[in-house]
Amino acid sequence: LRKQFAEVVIHQPSGVLYLSCSTPSSRTHWTPAVSRLNATGKSNDDYIATFDPLTRKVVRMKLSGFNSPRGLSVHGMDVVPSSEDHSQFFVYAINHRAPENNQSATDVGADSCVEIFRGSVGSSTLTHIATVEHPTMLTLNDLVGTNDGKGFWFTNDHGSKTSFVRYLL
Repeated sequence: LRKQFAEVVIHQPSGVLYLSCSTPSSRTHWTPAVSRLNATGKSNDDYIATFDPLTRKVVRMKLSGFNSPRGLSVHGMDVVPSSEDHSQFFVYAINHRAPENNQSATDVGADSCVEIFRGSVGSSTLTHIATVEHPTMLTLNDLVGTNDGKGFWFTNDHGSKTSFVRYLL
C-alpha cells in the first residue's frame, strides 16, 4: 500500500526525518487546505513515521494516550528538541479532524486542531500531551513549536473554512 507524505521534518540533533503519512486515496478525498472535504473518504489510518537516512529504516510511530474518536488526519508538523532534556523532543502536528455531530464538512469545513506529543530519541512511541483547539484556528496549514511543549505559532492558509470568501482572502 502506497503512502503519501504531507510534511517531512528533520530532527536536527539525530538527523532522523519525521513524516506525516496518509494514503493517496485519502489525500484525494480529504485535504482541507485545497478544499477536498469528502470526510467519508478520509483515512482512519494516518500516522507519523520516522526515516533514518543512515539505516534507511522507516518506523511507524505508536501514539500512546491518543484516543480521539475522530482519529488523526496529519498535515503540517514540527519536531522540536526539548530545552530541558536533549534526548527528548516535542512533535506538534496539525490534525484536520472531520466535523463533529455528523455535520457536513462541505458546509462547515474541517475541525482542525493541534496535537502535541512528546518523544525520545530512538523510541518508536510518541506520548500525547494535549489537543489544542481555538476559534482562530480556521484553516491550519503549518506551525512552529516551542522547545517546552507548551506553545506554538501557526498559519491559516485562508480566511474562511468554506464558501467563495475562502478564495478572496
